[in-house]
Amino acid sequence: MSDGETFVLVVGVYPDLVPARRDFQAVRDLYYETNSMDAFDIAVVGKQDTGKIKIFRKYEQPTEYGELLGPGWGLATGLAVALYPGAPFGSGFLTGDAPAVVGINAIAAHVARVLSRDDLREIGELLDPAPAGLIVAAETGVGIDVRQVMAEAEQVRPWEIDLDREGLNHDIRDAYRQATA
Repeated sequence: MSDGETFVLVVGVYPDLVPARRDFQAVRDLYYETNSMDAFDIAVVGKQDTGKIKIFRKYEQPTEYGELLGPGWGLATGLAVALYPGAPFGSGFLTGDAPAVVGINAIAAHVARVLSRDDLREIGELLDPAPAGLIVAAETGVGIDVRQVMAEAEQVRPWEIDLDREGLNHDIRDAYRQATA
């Protein structure tokens, strides 16, 4: 992967969390089969009983496009946080973990900058009415395969983004510096 690389964000909507989780596993299986585990990340988002959005599951290899302390955070989770800033994660593992919160917020801000306002609005309008969604960030070369394995989605839509690795790494380092100052 090199600086200025194009990625694809693939967003699918689902009638509930069960098929979204099955497609989550299908995408993971695809990447194991193709041995491209460092080229993708996934997030399952959905509505809780209260109607509020939650990030139920995420999977990211330690990413090459961000310099973070602790677990790898990716573009898929970054997009989810950009769209739903107050959404809780899984079992709340971010509580009290300032470096993780700072890191994911920096990635979310970067994703929001590299997508157009119209793209963010369209993604939000696609996900908002759906009970569940799956967000996959992948290198463009495998984006078509990702779309094919998201077989249980009611609708699947891709968005291409140009990732500025240097800018993202700068944003993350700057956010950490500000948080620890």
